[in-house]
Amino acid sequence: MYVVPMLFAFTPILLLNQPLLVAQTFLFSLIGFLAMGAGLVGFLYVRIGVPERFLFGAAAIALFWPVWWIQVAGTVSYAALYFLQRMRYIKEFGTAPTRA
Repeated sequence: MYVVPMLFAFTPILLLNQPLLVAQTFLFSLIGFLAMGAGLVGFLYVRIGVPERFLFGAAAIALFWPVWWIQVAGTVSYAALYFLQRMRYIKEFGTAPTRA
């Protein structure tokens, strides 16, 4: 809830008329919200331990940071954590997660 006003404060590009930069900010922020949610809740596909929660939090902060290469690093770290979660799910349950 408090992240969106901070994005306006630290990413003034949202107030300008530059559609590509606004789309970039929106995309990285969306992934950042997913990382932040996983870190706060402690669950993505399987339960997340404390070290992984800190890594998800670091990825979320990197994704909210208004520098493109830090956002890319946050995306890569979130993707690695995401696929590790999927692999742990497959190892634990023997099948890939499906939609209900």
